Amino acid sequence: MLQFIRNFAGSWVVKILFVLLILSFGIWGIGDVFRSTTPTTVAEVGKVEIGQQALDQEFRRQMERLRPMLGGNLTAEQAKRFGLLEQSLQSLIQRTLFDLAATDMGIAVGPEVVRMRIADEPAFRNQQGQFDPNAFRSALRNNQLTEDGYVAMIQRETARQLVAGAVSAGLTPPQPLVQDLYRYRGEKRVAEVVTLPNAAIGDVGAPDDATIKQAYDDHQVRFTAPEYRALTVARLSPDALAKDIKIDDAELRKAYEERANEFGAPEKRSIQMVVIDDEAKARQIAETAKTKGLAEAAKDAGVEPVTLDNIARTDLPEIGDAAFALEAGKTSDAIKSALGWHVIAVTGITPASTKSFEDVRDQLAAEMKKEQALDSVFSIANRVEDQLASGASLDEVAQAQGLVLSKVAAIDSTGKAPDGKDAAPDLPGLKALLPNAFQLKTGATSNLTEGRAAISPPSVSTA
Repeated sequence: MLQFIRNFAGSWVVKILFVLLILSFGIWGIGDVFRSTTPTTVAEVGKVEIGQQALDQEFRRQMERLRPMLGGNLTAEQAKRFGLLEQSLQSLIQRTLFDLAATDMGIAVGPEVVRMRIADEPAFRNQQGQFDPNAFRSALRNNQLTEDGYVAMIQRETARQLVAGAVSAGLTPPQPLVQDLYRYRGEKRVAEVVTLPNAAIGDVGAPDDATIKQAYDDHQVRFTAPEYRALTVARLSPDALAKDIKIDDAELRKAYEERANEFGAPEKRSIQMVVIDDEAKARQIAETAKTKGLAEAAKDAGVEPVTLDNIARTDLPEIGDAAFALEAGKTSDAIKSALGWHVIAVTGITPASTKSFEDVRDQLAAEMKKEQALDSVFSIANRVEDQLASGASLDEVAQAQGLVLSKVAAIDSTGKAPDGKDAAPDLPGLKALLPNAFQLKTGATSNLTEGRAAISPPSVSTA
């Protein structure tokens, strides 16, 4: 049989049969692999699809938020059992709903609003309570965010807040809920406490040597002193360098002119707005509102007005100019936009304001000094690393580069001195560097390390 197959394997008939067999496997077998797809959409909100990747990112972000509250021990499986996956999905759906509502209402957050929100963020301020661009950039780097990505996130969050404020305005909570909350917060209890004086215990006797030895073995950690080390710390701080930098008035005025939009707040308005598709109905509401007010006119027409508080002209694309041309208390005619027909009433106006050069002189000077100091820090840091790599001692490097040296006589791995107090209260950023310091051998010098208060680098002199 085998000889028969060998004799005819080279014939054209057999070759054609093999080709057909291979093609059939390709069409009916392998083709299924390429035709099959794995769905990646976990939810659809309107026309918006929420993907598996977005849910995974939100789930992990929620895990990182909860992990410190649970002692750092929270696995993905535990989080799923707690319902965190479902909560993450609901959070994404809710945000998407708000985004769609903001789009339907024509809400757009302009750059002025974003700039003001960033400037008001406490995490981006310096010790004087002023916005620090360097702190802003550092915070973005630490959270793995780009500036464009953060701005886009602020725009979305602000639009959601405007929508949420419009939805929740005027809502009254149910009376049973109010009563339950009041009882919970105002609840008081009476407790009885029994105190046993030491004299009531009586004579407990004296322990023998074996009992004392056993107590010592069971609680050795209470009788063990921690390891203490003496450190020499060299610091390179932008704040220290900034004190010696001088900025003349010409540079300050140039910076003020270039950044003038940062020192002014645009005009803000609070408005009521009706959006409908029917032009004739919109004109009727606008006409009735001139005598009865927009709220009553909308109610008569069976339409619910939307309230937008403290918004800028750029927050209202297409209709911003018309809204900001109205006087307070006046109602507009019917206005056409891509979303439909609008009728607008102005309920409040906050005038624009601008800070003078003298008002921001000190702020500008401090920021420009800080920027120049940071540039100097990087160049000095490079020279420090070169000298340390060449074998120079920390004292020699500090003297050559103008670093501030501090001595810590005795410190444990938690930052405490032998008396239990903070061993280095003047070096608040040192605690983060202690794990590295306690890995060094006696007399060794660590690499340059960036940290709070720009501390760099510790040298262990004794153990």
